[in-house]
Amino acid sequence: MEKINEAINGGKPFFEWMHRDSEGVLIPCEVRLIRLTFGNKMLIRGSIHDISERKKRERLLRVQFTTAHVLSQSETIEECATRICNSIVKNLEWDFASLWMYDDTDQQLHYSNCWYASTPLINKFGQVSQSFRFSKGVGLPGQVLESGESLWIKDIQSHHNFPRAKHAMDAGLHAAFAFPIQSNEKTAGVFEVFSKEVKAPDEAMLTMFDAIGKLICQFILRKRAELEIRKSNERYKGLLNNIGAGVVIHAPNTSIINCNPKGLELLGLNTEQITGKMAMDQEWKFLDENNNPLPLDKYPVNQIITSQKPLANFIAGINRPVTHDVIWVRVNGFPVLDNSGELIEIVISFIDITESRLAEQELKNSESFLKETQQIAHLGVYILDVENGTWTASEILEDILGIDANYEKTYEGGQEIIQPQWRKMVTDYFTAEVIGNREKFDLQYRIIRPNDKEERWVHCVGDLKWSDDNKPLKLVATVQDITVIKQSEMLLKQKNEELEIAKAKAEESDRLKSAFLANMSHEIRTPMSGILGFADLLKTPGLTGDQQQNYIRIIEKSGARMLNIINDIIDISKIESHLMEVNIQQININEQIEYVYHFFKPEVEAKGMKLYLRNSLATKDSILKTDKEKFFAILTNLVKNAVKFTNTGSIEMGYIIKNNDAKEELQFYVKDTGIGIPKERQGVIFERFVQANIKNKMALQGAGLGLSIAKGYVEMLQGKIWAESEVGIGSTFYFTLPYNKEPKKPTEQNILPAEKTYNRISNLKILLAEDDEIAEMLFDLSAKPFFKNIIKARNGIEAVETCRNNPDIDIVLMDVQMPLMDGHEATRKIREFNKDVVIIAQTAFGLAGDREKALEAGCNTYIAKPFRIIELLELIHDYFN
Repeated sequence: MEKINEAINGGKPFFEWMHRDSEGVLIPCEVRLIRLTFGNKMLIRGSIHDISERKKRERLLRVQFTTAHVLSQSETIEECATRICNSIVKNLEWDFASLWMYDDTDQQLHYSNCWYASTPLINKFGQVSQSFRFSKGVGLPGQVLESGESLWIKDIQSHHNFPRAKHAMDAGLHAAFAFPIQSNEKTAGVFEVFSKEVKAPDEAMLTMFDAIGKLICQFILRKRAELEIRKSNERYKGLLNNIGAGVVIHAPNTSIINCNPKGLELLGLNTEQITGKMAMDQEWKFLDENNNPLPLDKYPVNQIITSQKPLANFIAGINRPVTHDVIWVRVNGFPVLDNSGELIEIVISFIDITESRLAEQELKNSESFLKETQQIAHLGVYILDVENGTWTASEILEDILGIDANYEKTYEGGQEIIQPQWRKMVTDYFTAEVIGNREKFDLQYRIIRPNDKEERWVHCVGDLKWSDDNKPLKLVATVQDITVIKQSEMLLKQKNEELEIAKAKAEESDRLKSAFLANMSHEIRTPMSGILGFADLLKTPGLTGDQQQNYIRIIEKSGARMLNIINDIIDISKIESHLMEVNIQQININEQIEYVYHFFKPEVEAKGMKLYLRNSLATKDSILKTDKEKFFAILTNLVKNAVKFTNTGSIEMGYIIKNNDAKEELQFYVKDTGIGIPKERQGVIFERFVQANIKNKMALQGAGLGLSIAKGYVEMLQGKIWAESEVGIGSTFYFTLPYNKEPKKPTEQNILPAEKTYNRISNLKILLAEDDEIAEMLFDLSAKPFFKNIIKARNGIEAVETCRNNPDIDIVLMDVQMPLMDGHEATRKIREFNKDVVIIAQTAFGLAGDREKALEAGCNTYIAKPFRIIELLELIHDYFN
């Protein structure tokens, strides 16, 4: 009513007011009033207009204006960000705004600035936001970063991708929008704004903020560039002030703009004296290398202005204006041009070479010293007259080139000495670089000596002299034979390549060994777990006889498995150290392969498969000379491998006769229908340790040495081994042996000692030298039925004294590894007073060379632990038959 009365009484006929609609939403409106008179009555007619859009445009205009003003007035990015956040929140009448800056290092958005209505809950939301980082696609800022487009969320509390939803809910925030700060696809950050009200998307507002985001990005990029420029200027200033060379900067009119401290020091001037001085100032008095006044057009600055090109390694003398002494300098310089090619400034750098110049002068004055130096270095000298193409050479150069004093020293003669493939390159280099660019001649190339036609490498270094009218006069150069150096470089390169290959092989070997050791740990621990576990179960009271026998069988099986692993390790060690002996004897191939067949047949059939045997020779033709044990080991390893990797189908083993280079050989094979071997691994399956590195569950159930041992044995028997395989189809392993036919002869039977022999053995007196209590107990229990008289010693010293005090001892079982004195040393001591007693070495080492060490110490024979009592009885039988 107040506004209406004001309009009636002559005030403004319109005013604004906020209208709340049926849903409780406040709508800005404009009321317009018109006074009407009817007779003596005055009527007021009013109209109400929704001005929401106008108000929104006004707010957006204020934001645009304020943003533009802030960008024009702000000195730093931080100042700009704070003021823009403030402007957006106030002018839009929203509640919270924050800026997130993009970090190229971790490719995330980091919190930068914010402004919010002063309420504790929104304040807490702002504090929580500071701890967040957003990657592409994560949260509202991350989604805008990923899409590069503005995004409006009507209500963030129901948005699926808003990590701060709980904190926003606590603060009562609902609507939110964010826009990218980007320009030309370069994103600097993201602005986000929040309101306590739920608001529908406003495309006009987003369009405006897209434009504002570009303006802010350009401001940020400009400020960053300005910062980089300031840093670059500081670096440039620091470099200029600390560099060891003098630097002078000239304006295009040659006046000096700046000179660094080193330049002032070398020229003997201060800043006031040098600033503004012209390059043509007569006080400079430049000298050429012959101490003659340098023409003005040869002054370094003038040369660069004239040529508009860099100047390199120009030697000049400077008569210093104040002290009037001469310093010699090496000058380099270059022109600085703008984008249109106009000269901006000339930068000249120079270093003091006065001392080296004096040294060179002294060297030139001592021709005899120079000649002696050339002879020592085998350095030849020649002078080329460029105009007529003739040249002279020193005696040393004639010797290097393989010519004599009568050789035609012309351009054509020089070309004949250069190796044909190098002639054009040498000529082009001399024309373009030495004459064209006035560079020193410095080139390595090949020659062919005319006297002996030998190809050699030479290194030529020279300097071209010029006339006053800039015509090339002569080239003074040295030539050195560098063939040995080149050969050394090639050899070094070859050695480096070999070292790289060796290094790669060593690294691969180390990796495979590590995998092998890990596999060995598993393979040894597994049977050990069975041995120790079931040994512990044997202590359980009330076990039945069947249970005890079952546990014992498991212990025996685990022990056999562990012994096989140890034997494999010993065998591969012997093979690699070339200490494995070959015992060639007459064997029946059919009997051996049939034994293997019957040995594996139950295991194969237990898996539901078939095992086939193909013998192609009659019994009389199946006798050949080879190593029985190694042949058996090869065949067993291949069949064992086939059984392990085959679960269905069949396995076939056999051999055929092959003619190879007029020599007959037997080609054995083991064929399976197993899992097969990938093609990329077929070339390495026979290498040691490779099995341990195969990522395959079945492959890891074993030591991985079987195929390596088989390969080693086959090669020792003058054969070869290979495999053919296809994944999912199966594998066939082949190996060959020379077919050394022998007529069939009766084979000797391994006859065990008869009962009367056991009776004779039981009367022997035995000394057991053993420090291990368990090994001693095992021997007592197993040998008790065969030996009645057993004496014991726990170390080497006791063993020696026992033998000394009991000269009637028949046999000494000598453990090699004992305390106080080992078995080898104890044997030597016993042999000093008893040459007849039979000494049998026993050891758990089982490595290559153990037998030889035992025999060398004086033992009669050798037996490896663990051994069965029957093996020991056979040994003793050999000595006391």
